[in-house]
Amino acid sequence: MREILRVAGDRDAEVATWLQVIDQFDHAIAARSSLEELVRLAGDITGVTAGVRDEWNRVRAEAVDGVLETGDATGLDVARAAAEQRLRGRTAAELLTARGSTLVSCIEVAAGRVGVAWLLAPAGRSWEPTDHLVVERLGGAVASRALDARKRRARTSSFDPAAVERLLCGRLSDDDLAQATRHARLSASDRYVAIALAQQPAGAIELEALSSLAAQAIAEHGLAARGAVVGGCAAVVARAGEALRGALSELAGEDEPAGLHARIGVGDATDLGGLSGSWRHAQEALGLRMLVAPDGAPAYFDALGVLHLLAQVPREAVRGSPLFQRLGDLSGQRGSPTDVEVLEAYLESGTLRRAGARVFLHHTTVQHRLKSIEQRLGVDLSEPMSRFRVQLAIRLLAIDRATART
Repeated sequence: MREILRVAGDRDAEVATWLQVIDQFDHAIAARSSLEELVRLAGDITGVTAGVRDEWNRVRAEAVDGVLETGDATGLDVARAAAEQRLRGRTAAELLTARGSTLVSCIEVAAGRVGVAWLLAPAGRSWEPTDHLVVERLGGAVASRALDARKRRARTSSFDPAAVERLLCGRLSDDDLAQATRHARLSASDRYVAIALAQQPAGAIELEALSSLAAQAIAEHGLAARGAVVGGCAAVVARAGEALRGALSELAGEDEPAGLHARIGVGDATDLGGLSGSWRHAQEALGLRMLVAPDGAPAYFDALGVLHLLAQVPREAVRGSPLFQRLGDLSGQRGSPTDVEVLEAYLESGTLRRAGARVFLHHTTVQHRLKSIEQRLGVDLSEPMSRFRVQLAIRLLAIDRATART
């Protein structure tokens, strides 16, 4: 490399600079430099703020004027911007974040994007080709370091994800259950919960990385957790315990470290032999999450109540109902509140005045709108059975749309 640098320097100073950057990062990787040392190197070369978030290993750092900062909040705005704009691959891209122009490169491993590396430019500074090279090499170096750290942990606490899939996908014979339990490195005497996860925005990282991040976050609360991918869904099997709710609330929270908001459905606690049932319930809770946890909190199967029974009604039978179709047309109309919201408020509150207070309308306005709604639906809301049928159709419409979104 020294001879290449000497020859390049004689011919083109800029090319020599690029080769020096490559050489410096190669040496840092070979020396197994820490994440902090890699960040400092990028900052020293470019003279601007440099930072990384390695979500697989839950470490993050940023060098501002040579001063190193670490913590959960480090680079969260950059990670969110990369997720929202579907940034993929290690090629650097300029993004506009809350802190201004930011040059970002993804940290990519076989499982997909597991973090980001970035440079922050002072106002008025334009990005140079060297800056692009530095942030791309920083992302590559951190990816190499992330893989090494994961491999070291795997040697001491390895488990077979395929065994976790077998536990979730169907009831096993006693012999197969015992074998899967051993390979998943779980205890047959403990009770476990199946957890289904989705991402917001969708597709920001690969499912394997999402399940791995979630399992690691739960494990930090002292609970055994194993991640896997089942079909098109990220899955986690976690030991049941008081700490689990707190761990899942943190994972779904606004300050979730990956810059994503994990959408979570939680099955019921069971022994290992019943995990396939818990997994089905977790998927159902995830599908109906908006109806029981609209604020983004984890949705628990035991909170579904009658929604679980209604969700079993075949979708074809529901969509073929004339009342359901007319209600769907009604819900598509614009306005605030919508006719469906006015109708639902009246059916749940029982009086015009209480319904009006709920949707911020005068009770006479609610009365006039209900008359119009009755005509369009072809029902008489003064009849108890008609009210029941309409209320049931509203719930089925909400279930249909919630599961479609998921």
